[in-house]
Parts: sequence; C-alpha cells; structure tokens
Amino acid sequence: MKRVLGILLVLIAWVSACNSSKGGESPVVPLPSPPISRDFPLVVDFGVLPEGPINPPVTIGDVVVDGEDIQVEDGAVTITLGTLEVTSPADFRQAAVLVKEMTGSPNTVIEGLDSKGGILTMTTTGTSGDYYYVRLLGPNDGIRKVRVSGQHAKVKKMILARPFQTIKFTSEEFISSSGTVSRIATADFNNDSFADLAVADSITGDVTVLFGNGTGDFLQSEVLSIGVPAIDIEPVDINGDDFVDLLTLGNNELTVFLNDGAHFNSSGVYIFSSQPYDMAVGDFDQDTLPDVAVASQNGLYLMKNLGAGVFGAAQLLTGGDIRAVAITDMNGDFHRDIVLGKAAPDEVVEVWLGDGLGVGAGNFSLYGTNPLLSTPVSIAAIGFDWDDYPDVATLLAGSPNWQTFINDGTGTLYINQAFQATKGTASQFVISDIHNDGFADMAVLDITFNEIDVFVSDLVGNFIIADRESIGSTPTALAAGDINNDRRTDLIFSVVSGKVWIYENTSH
Repeated sequence: MKRVLGILLVLIAWVSACNSSKGGESPVVPLPSPPISRDFPLVVDFGVLPEGPINPPVTIGDVVVDGEDIQVEDGAVTITLGTLEVTSPADFRQAAVLVKEMTGSPNTVIEGLDSKGGILTMTTTGTSGDYYYVRLLGPNDGIRKVRVSGQHAKVKKMILARPFQTIKFTSEEFISSSGTVSRIATADFNNDSFADLAVADSITGDVTVLFGNGTGDFLQSEVLSIGVPAIDIEPVDINGDDFVDLLTLGNNELTVFLNDGAHFNSSGVYIFSSQPYDMAVGDFDQDTLPDVAVASQNGLYLMKNLGAGVFGAAQLLTGGDIRAVAITDMNGDFHRDIVLGKAAPDEVVEVWLGDGLGVGAGNFSLYGTNPLLSTPVSIAAIGFDWDDYPDVATLLAGSPNWQTFINDGTGTLYINQAFQATKGTASQFVISDIHNDGFADMAVLDITFNEIDVFVSDLVGNFIIADRESIGSTPTALAAGDINNDRRTDLIFSVVSGKVWIYENTSH
C-alpha cells in the first residue's frame, strides 16, 4: 500500500515540478526546550504542599508522599533524623531519581525499594550540593518506592524517570523521489492532529508537503516551488492564524509560504547578500509573531515579523562566518536569546541575550563565548539534563564531532561532553525524545558508514550510544516525529538514491 502511495506521490510531484527549479540541504531540527514530556518523567514538586508536617500521607500527581519527622518549609521537605518516602504508581518501573536542591549530613541516604519494601539499591550521599542523582536499577518488577533519610536533609523536588529500554526500529519505504532529498521537516500542517512532512528535493527544486493519516501513510501532497536549492525549511505559524506555514531558506534568499489550511501560497521572497547556512525562529520582541535569525557567511541577520506574512529588511547583529543558530530562553527571563556557532578563525559558540523590547539588532547583547573543537555543522539549544535550563549541543566538522555545553541558568555555558559520535563523517543530527522518557535524545547521520546512530540521555547531561542502524546507502536528510500516532518518536530519513524511509520506533 505504501509503495503504491509512494508511486502516486512521485507522479504528482513530477507533474508539479514541470514549473519548478531546485532544492537544498538540511541542518539540525531542534526540539523545543524544555523537552516535551509524555508519560514520563514523574516530577514531585514539594513546593505545592502547605507548610507544616506531612501527616497523613499526601498525593502529588501520580505519587504518594509519606514519612516520619518531616515537614514542609519554604517549598522544601525538611527531614530531621527521619525518612521521606515517595511511592510511584504500581505499573511504573523507575530507573533513575533526581533529588533536587538537597542539603544534608554525610549519613544522608537515598534508597530504592521494591513493592514489598525490600531494598534494591542504596546510595550514601556524603556531601551536600545542588542535587543528587541516583540511577536506581532493579529487577524486572522494578523500584516502587524511593526513600530519603538523613540529618537535616532538605528536598525541594524529586524526579522519577522511566527505565531504560532497548531502542528498536522497523523500517518502511513510503516514497521515492526523482532527485536527492536534502531536507525533511515534520509538522501538523492541516490541523488533523497527525504528523505531516515537508521534503525538499535538490534536483526538482521543490518542497513537497505530504499529509499523513496517522498510520504512517501519506495520502495527498502539495508541491511548492522555491526556485533555488533549499538549505533549510522551518515549519512555523508566521501570521498567527493557527495554521503552520513554511519558511524556506535557499541560496541567498528566504521564501515565505503561508498556509490557509487548504493550500500554501508564497507571500514574499527576501534576498541576502551573503551565503546563508541556517535559520531559526523566535519571538524576539514579544509581539506574539515569530521573527527570523539567519546564519550566513558574513554574519547573523535578524528579520522582524511585521505581520500578515511580511518581514522587515534583514539587520546584521554580528559578523563572522556563522554556520548554525538556535533560539531559546537561556537565562529564564522569558525573553528569546540566541545561540550561534562560528566557523574558523573563531570556532566558538556565542550566547546573545535578548531584552525582549524594541526592534532590530539592538535587542541582543553578547553574553558569553565558548571555544569549539572545530567548525560547527549544526547546533541545538535544549535542556538535556535535570535542571530545566536549555543546554547546547553542537555537531562538528572535525573529530571529535560531538560537543555539548551545560547551561547554569544564567546563559553561562560549561563544557560537558566531547567525543566522536559516529564512526565516520557526521552530516546532520536531530534531538527529540526517542526514548520516550521526557528527556532529549539524539540521532545523527553517518555518511561514511551509512548509519543512523542513536544516543539516549543519561538524564544528567550526557548522551550514551543506544543503537547503530545500518541503512545501506548514503543518507542525505534526517527528521524526527510521531508519524503513526503511537506516542513514540519515529525517524524519517532519505538516502542518496532519492528514497525516503520511515523508521518506526517499536521500543517498549
């Protein structure tokens, strides 16, 4: 069925391509920050409890909080030579727990207990600090309860994570392209709650929008001509009408396609004087309309959204050979900030903090600079540890090709990881919740050994290899999304022959 649909879609694309030209290549597709949680993790925030002793046991969300000689003070549970017990639902098998902002004596202990109260694991903290992280690994029946005991221990928040599972994928080809797919993006374009795709073709010069039905099939399509090779495509609601539009970044130009729910129509083309590499969107001035940042060979340009699908002239924020850009709130002030990656001679990550006021490049000021090991290929700003602050992940052109930074909540970055993620040359990566535990994981294309390498978060800021999928042909583009509506993150990728594949996530 899917192969028949694929042939039909190719014919549709071929007919529409007669009036079209070229496509382009793809950088990272970052997940919004913080990570989108599904059923996990379970967060127990003691700040919602009233001041005073906990007696009798209370329920917070899906967990039961109980203990002896404990009381709530200033949004934290204070333990004085007593115990705090947090009991998870019966069908919840924990693998990790984070006790946040905890202080205590060297005899403070964190224990994992089974459903009968037997101790499966125990950790003595020994020191005080911002938080304690414990990986609680038990038998198949799992850890049912977490118990914290100690002298003057103070616990503000506890986070219970889903157990680690084996990552499994099942592949299905759904469409063959006449050219080389250089960029894939996922979004719900027709508001039917099912994932759709936008696929850029570097031979025909089109971006084809494929509408999914929630089962992994795509039953109709619309072909958009951008006229130049596509470097990036970004699904976003440009004009605030609750339909996801498309921004396409090509060689020296940005094209806006507005979606009215039935069709896409071009509302403007904006020319750049230098070669662009990447773009990101965010509401810089808090007028509810997404603005655009474009990374280029001559610097980073900002474009103000004027409404109705129209953007103002590009304004240069900073110079340099900027290869990648991401937008998020780095310091928790509810203003959009910018994280960018510069190529040689700089080879740095820069954080620019925004004030959320006014218009133009003056809204941002350089806050910090961190060295990279080589030229950045792409960048993402997303929280991948426990502290709720967006961190920074970079894919590099050299070796090692993976480098991450932890954000302390002010926008200050600290080097965290640097290693060779792929066996060969990496071209693109996506960050998404592949493990389905509420935290960011990573998939990266290896164009030397023809692999997709999947890394899961260890929940404290590191990425651990979970799977290397051989795909048999050189990959060209990568995206992530729940294609078949089963609440698991699938992988969508293309290969040099033009075929596009869905790797359905069948992990349990």
